[in-house]
Amino acid sequence: MKQRIITGICAFCALLLMVWLGEWALFATVLIVHFACLYEYISTVSRDHFTSNLILMLSLGTVMIFSAVWFPDYVELLMIAGILLLFMKDILSSKHDTQGTIFLVWGWFYISYILTLSIKILFSSNGVFLFVMTVLACIACDTLAYFVGIKFGRHKLCPDISPKKSVEGSIAGFFGAVLVGGGSIWVSGVIHTVHLSWIMLLVSGVAIGVMAQFGDLSASMVKRQFGIKDYSNVLPGHGGFLDRVDSTLFAIATIYIINQLF
Repeated sequence: MKQRIITGICAFCALLLMVWLGEWALFATVLIVHFACLYEYISTVSRDHFTSNLILMLSLGTVMIFSAVWFPDYVELLMIAGILLLFMKDILSSKHDTQGTIFLVWGWFYISYILTLSIKILFSSNGVFLFVMTVLACIACDTLAYFVGIKFGRHKLCPDISPKKSVEGSIAGFFGAVLVGGGSIWVSGVIHTVHLSWIMLLVSGVAIGVMAQFGDLSASMVKRQFGIKDYSNVLPGHGGFLDRVDSTLFAIATIYIINQLF
């Protein structure tokens, strides 16, 4: 517990520093997270061809992330190219690991593509505000779900996927995200350079409260398939980078959709 709290505080302080430094510091942070998450994920689902898969997905994913800033129209083309190349690589290999390739395709979407969407959000109108709001809402959701679940959790949420998660914790996490979404309405009124409707921000908080938890469970579902508890142990008390940002990935994709609709 103590390690988890210390690591969480350090990560939060690092986030505040990146926000203060600006969007390019956040861009660099996304690149680091992209590398770390891909490394952890591929080492879990593709141990036999780890190096070649990491080089392919990391190189193409990095190009896709950079293209989100200067050539956003090419993002989807690179996304499609990545899927095709992964299947072509499997067909041309001596061992046809179709199941492993499917897991890699999911990782390609879940990590590389969604982190690319985070860059598209970041460099859009009101992008830094939306980016930070999404991350803070996920932190609130994860934190309340964890502590309320430990203290008051009685009913299992998805015992086959994540035995420790509870319905009580899930409800608390939902309201934590909604609270951040509601608070962002007030903050946007104070920061006169931010022009976002209160309806969008409230809808965003509600959507994050739901989708962040599905993101967490999706990552847990893959871990359960491969019989591991955490993707790595690089972050004391939290596991790996992917264990820390799994909920944020689904939330980012959701905010991207909401931002496009509004």
